[in-house]
Amino acid sequence: MMAARSRRVAALTVALAVGGCGGRPAISAAAAADLQAKARDVRAAVVAQDRVAAESSLNALRQAVDRWQSQKQLSDKRAKEVLDAAGAVALQLPTLPEPTTTTSEDTTTTEQDKQDEHKKKGKGDQGPHG
Repeated sequence: MMAARSRRVAALTVALAVGGCGGRPAISAAAAADLQAKARDVRAAVVAQDRVAAESSLNALRQAVDRWQSQKQLSDKRAKEVLDAAGAVALQLPTLPEPTTTTSEDTTTTEQDKQDEHKKKGKGDQGPHG
């Protein structure tokens, strides 16, 4: 299971690393650097089994693909490859552990609580003249 997930994350990285052939490059150097950094964030989150971070990182990657594509810094073909690879990773996210939520108990002590506690202690400690 982890090996399949690693292969999908690796495919995402490869989709970003492989350059275009001839003519206009399929991806600019700036776009490649940005998208590779975002792919590393996805990979780190998946390796850490942090589903929330992985989802967030994938979302950031998809937004960056849209931005670079609209700026003509990423070809349609390369954008599709990256988004397809990201989609394959996203399909694996449900296999990551569920995010845990923690609840805290309200332990705030009010002035009234202090007075009530003092009264309770005072009644039992008054001695014979109480």
